[in-house]
Amino acid sequence: MIDTVRKALIILDIIFLAIAAFGLYISLNSIIENFVNYEYAPVYQAILNAAILILALYLLKRALGGKS
Repeated sequence: MIDTVRKALIILDIIFLAIAAFGLYISLNSIIENFVNYEYAPVYQAILNAAILILALYLLKRALGGKS
């Protein structure tokens, strides 16, 4: 029973984390659009996307048991 509740709370926590990460991503893109010169905004957005991709791949590797 407690194990089931613990798993449910972990799943709920992951959902909240995903929502918060998506909100942060949208906010960072808005900041880039507002404060970076329009000529360079796509460059900074590409850098942000690449950083998120690298972070996601790193976390996936750790979650699957890879040593790093």
